[in-house]
Amino acid sequence: MPLSQWNLEFLNHNAQRSYPLTADATKQDITASFTIPDDFLVGLDLPVSPAMDMETGRFFIRQLGLFASGIQLILAYDTGSEIYDVASGLIPTTSEVKNKVFTLGGIDPYDDIIGKVVVGRVDTIKLQPNGLFEFNLAGSRIEPQAIRPMIKGISSLRVSNAAGTSSERLYGDIELVAGNNIQLSTVVTSAETKVIISALSGEGTIEQCICEGEAASIPCIKTINGIPPTPDGNFSFIGDDCLDFTAISNGLKLTDSCCQPCCGCAELEAITRDLERFAGQRASLELFINQLAAETAAFDSTVLGARLGDRNCLQCD
Repeated sequence: MPLSQWNLEFLNHNAQRSYPLTADATKQDITASFTIPDDFLVGLDLPVSPAMDMETGRFFIRQLGLFASGIQLILAYDTGSEIYDVASGLIPTTSEVKNKVFTLGGIDPYDDIIGKVVVGRVDTIKLQPNGLFEFNLAGSRIEPQAIRPMIKGISSLRVSNAAGTSSERLYGDIELVAGNNIQLSTVVTSAETKVIISALSGEGTIEQCICEGEAASIPCIKTINGIPPTPDGNFSFIGDDCLDFTAISNGLKLTDSCCQPCCGCAELEAITRDLERFAGQRASLELFINQLAAETAAFDSTVLGARLGDRNCLQCD
């Protein structure tokens, strides 16, 4: 009689065989330097949209990265001529829980894929060399049973404006709310369900206030100096060589360009400096004139005295 029993459930069986990889998978990378242990992955579920038109037997683990911070998995699809990455997952190497489930997230344009992978244990794979390792279809082909068709539905919603800018993906319960002049209605039948968006004038518009007293509507301008506008409501102001009209907030600005000084600050400063020099030269000129006047007077006195000295004295009777 055995002393103990080990109940071999589905995941326990998978820890002793290649599943979720195929039985003929080598489990070695393309350099044969890394081998995926049987007890590392014990379960995998990857939902794929039927619209992708993919063969379930051509999915494989393309890349496995073993690092101190965690284990990175990238799942891909091999068409025979091209390889497309479809999902990825990150498994912490510190996890000591056996048969723990981790999420696989889709890679654009397959970002609506949400799968899961079951990790049996991580202590055995940590005995392998660290690094980033590449695999091919023969080395890590995934069992077709682990690939199932996705039941399509609305996984998320984005809102785009006329400029082409889209919002972040919206998840969960989303409510459509009618805006101004928009009416929303639903049509539910056994064959289909529709949301109808109708643009109706006056539907859901903001109620206009009724103004009273000083806030009452003021009559608009009908004429200016008795002159009415054109039939389409236009009234023209035309300037000339000296008068210019420019638009301002709620009005027009009339400018007489002929009355403005033709000289600016720089020209006025130059004229001021010239006038100051002229004032200094005028003072020098007045001083010179005074000196000249004094010298002329002295000259006249000298000449007159010389003439009187050359004559005899007049004799008076």
